[in-house]
Amino acid sequence: DCALYYGGTRLETADRIEFIQLKYSAANPEMLWSVARLSTSTAKKGNNSVIRKMADDFKAAKKRMKQGAQIKIRLVSNQNLSEELRKALNTRWSGPFDSAGVDDTTADSLKRLNDASGLTAEEFQNFLETLDFSECGSGSRFALREKIVAAVTDLLGNDVSSEVRELQVRI
Repeated sequence: DCALYYGGTRLETADRIEFIQLKYSAANPEMLWSVARLSTSTAKKGNNSVIRKMADDFKAAKKRMKQGAQIKIRLVSNQNLSEELRKALNTRWSGPFDSAGVDDTTADSLKRLNDASGLTAEEFQNFLETLDFSECGSGSRFALREKIVAAVTDLLGNDVSSEVRELQVRI
């Protein structure tokens, strides 16, 4: 949904790149992101799962980025992570799916994510290090709007409603 470039205006020149996948649910904010949900594809041909889209961005960016540039792939959602997914993402796994130090359930979760990503085991290990799901389970759009208004007020002063509207239009 969004790409941020720091220190440059494109992949080839930026020092740091962040790809942000935004997923907001007004109907089911309590629904959790699970391994199954992250890796499920709804396409009749190909794979359009969330993890595949993120992995495709990662792989394409790695080919074009300058040497030494950092990349982060973020999922931002008002929906939180399941414990199964949280545990898999927090595991510093050394593959190829040997369960040395990793319980069978977590190893299975990692294998499912790797298979859905379409990456090689080595690429997947590097991909895992770039993932940031820390903004999953964050508040509603209304709570986010309140935070934005507070931040803009801190910068500009009292009545910032027109500035916030202008920022929203630009975004």
